[in-house]
Amino acid sequence: MAPVSYYEAGIPDSMKDLGVQPSWYVCDGYRRLVYSSTPPPSGGTPGKAPAAAQPDAAQHAAAALEATLSVPGLGISVSPDQAGITGLVSYFWLTGFDGKPFYKQADPSPLGTGWLRATPLYYQWSFGDGSGVTATSIGEAYPRISQIAHTYEVRSDKSPMATQGLYRVSVTAFFQVAFQVSAPGQSLVPNGQWVDFATYGLPPLQAGVTHDYRVREVRQILTG
Repeated sequence: MAPVSYYEAGIPDSMKDLGVQPSWYVCDGYRRLVYSSTPPPSGGTPGKAPAAAQPDAAQHAAAALEATLSVPGLGISVSPDQAGITGLVSYFWLTGFDGKPFYKQADPSPLGTGWLRATPLYYQWSFGDGSGVTATSIGEAYPRISQIAHTYEVRSDKSPMATQGLYRVSVTAFFQVAFQVSAPGQSLVPNGQWVDFATYGLPPLQAGVTHDYRVREVRQILTG
């Protein structure tokens, strides 16, 4: 039996012919996995091939899966915790999340049975005074020295960037989402590989949190 390709080149197996189940087609003693709305008769010639899954259909299916992900609750901690001091370094870190990939079972899903994985990419910090930094870690909790640090030059109640006398510190976490599809007794993605949703034009998954932070000024007064 000559090889038959039902799909456009470059479309991974996990994204092909969305919404249908694979079935084994036996012809002249050979067996192959095909995708169709109705399985072809065993021992015969397959009928008209189903249309290939278009990239936008795969993108919509991937987006629907990504929408089911819930990022762990994020929080911001800072040292000094009560208030920062102008001219001195304040250290920040994320809480509620360990910085590792997290997983969610996707069953049922438009792409079949499988797992979603969200891998942290980077974290964009804004310190509320117009300054910011992009980090690849969640920072270090006190008493360790966090890599996410900032020195304020203006006390928060005198800064035009502050709101009601507080700096609005924020961080946005970006995650790369991937999907691994499987079916009973076999993997629809070769070797069980993960398919990144970036392949289908989806931006990274985002989650953000804010923290209002007071910064005071300490003046040195000399007395004689």
